Amino acid sequence: MATERNTVRTPRGKLTSQLTDTEIKRAKPNGKTQLKPDGAGLYLRIGPGGSKTFLYRYAVGTKDHWMTLGSYPETSLAEVRNRAAAQRSLRSQNLDPLAERQRVAEEREVSERQRKADAALGAARVRTFEQCAEQYIVAHQKTWTNDRFRRYWEQSLVTYAYPAIGHLPVADIDRGLVKQVLAPIWNTKTKSAKDLRGRISKILGWAIAEGWREGPNPAAWQENLEHSFPRPSTVAPVKPFEALRYKDVPAFMARLRKDDRIAARALEFLILCASRTGEVRFAKWSEIDWDERTWTIPKARMKMRRNAWAEDHIVPLSDRAMAILTALKGDGEPDPNAYIFAASDASHAPGAQIMLRVLQKIWPENPDLSVHGFRSCFADWAGDCTDASEESIEFSLAHTKKGVAGRYRRQTAIEKRRMLLAQWSSYCAAATVVPFKRRA
Repeated sequence: MATERNTVRTPRGKLTSQLTDTEIKRAKPNGKTQLKPDGAGLYLRIGPGGSKTFLYRYAVGTKDHWMTLGSYPETSLAEVRNRAAAQRSLRSQNLDPLAERQRVAEEREVSERQRKADAALGAARVRTFEQCAEQYIVAHQKTWTNDRFRRYWEQSLVTYAYPAIGHLPVADIDRGLVKQVLAPIWNTKTKSAKDLRGRISKILGWAIAEGWREGPNPAAWQENLEHSFPRPSTVAPVKPFEALRYKDVPAFMARLRKDDRIAARALEFLILCASRTGEVRFAKWSEIDWDERTWTIPKARMKMRRNAWAEDHIVPLSDRAMAILTALKGDGEPDPNAYIFAASDASHAPGAQIMLRVLQKIWPENPDLSVHGFRSCFADWAGDCTDASEESIEFSLAHTKKGVAGRYRRQTAIEKRRMLLAQWSSYCAAATVVPFKRRA
């Protein structure tokens, strides 16, 4: 017996029988597009290749519109009739179903973008202090003097900050947590605590600038932590580097020149040039101008990077400094990239403590002497025993000229410094000079 079928009207008012699942399933392609009405604007379109798609037909004014409601069998006949009914409801409100679909899709897209933005903001809000610290270090490490400084930076955070706040969201770090990190070491390791506070402050300031936290910086000193901790200078006054009296320098140099090790030559060269340890340790042959008798230290290796226009620090070399270099150079032509004071493998810079060990051996009377203290010897001698201007002395020490004058002063009095360092070399050589072995 045949299945009874419901009869409905098409949008044009004609009577038609509704489709059945069996009819749809058995419908075959005939090489042409077929449209089978289900009534009330719903149609089944059978493509030339056999695809089956449900369409809703409606008119706006005199123009017909066709709206896809799904494909068969993914969309059932009962489901598509419900969808068609929803579209007819829109038409009864004088709305265009296709325009409404577009509007809903756009709203959904905007909502999804907002959801993703909120999720990204939420992820940023839970970024930990340690993650921010790592990103800060990556962003700023090129401005730091050397790898040793970076290691100090990281190690202080690893030792004192990360155990307490490293795992916490950077947005949640408050004044109490910062005090919790600093309080245990403020009175016992004051220098480390002072440096650590500054580093935490920079990291939190960077996080604020990047939008990962809001509000004032809880690690700031002024009008903040200064009310909770005594000034570092009152807890642990800064002690200057222990230095020889400049009157003892000639006697020291006499002993030093009896030592024929290359580390002794490095220390002597440092004293004659009033330089820093790192500047001498990492000196390369390419930095020596034999004709001009100068040593050019790249700006990147200077502790104070001086003014933006003064890329390098030029050191005029005295006769004795040139003699040291000539002896170390030997008869051959050294590799320009080789380190001048390397003991064996010239591709590796000498160790950080080699000159200090020589100093302690040469002058055991005061085991607290520092290599850096010889810069103080030079400054005291130049101020007491010469007519050199303060500017020449400061430029010899590679110090920046401060204030407005420093912004206009673009030369560094090299000829005056040449005379001053020659006088210093003569003063250091007041005792008898002992020859040293030449490098083969």
